[in-house]
Amino acid sequence: MVEQSNGVRFSQAQDGDGRQEIAMEMFEAIKQALAPIVMATPDPRDGIAMTITAANMFAGAQWGTLLHMGEVTTQDTKRSADMAARNFREGIKVGLAHAKRVEIEFHGAGQA
Repeated sequence: MVEQSNGVRFSQAQDGDGRQEIAMEMFEAIKQALAPIVMATPDPRDGIAMTITAANMFAGAQWGTLLHMGEVTTQDTKRSADMAARNFREGIKVGLAHAKRVEIEFHGAGQA
């Protein structure tokens, strides 16, 4: 699903989309950068929760910069937030699939 306003493309991550491939490259870079910080957190749930908070703050700060520059409008903000919610749900699916693959690799097929 792609919506466009003011030249900004709001898109839900979709398999086979070139933009989705770039987003996944960014995802992997962020994951690699944050892994040592998350791993150093005594409670992994806290580390992951802080990662979610930081990621949302980062995205909001980027959006605020575009808003200040006049590249997006306040009306675009709702569309962006809606698309962020959809992409968050897609990210959950990615995380579940990855965890299942790791479990199968670690425990073997049929034992996961």
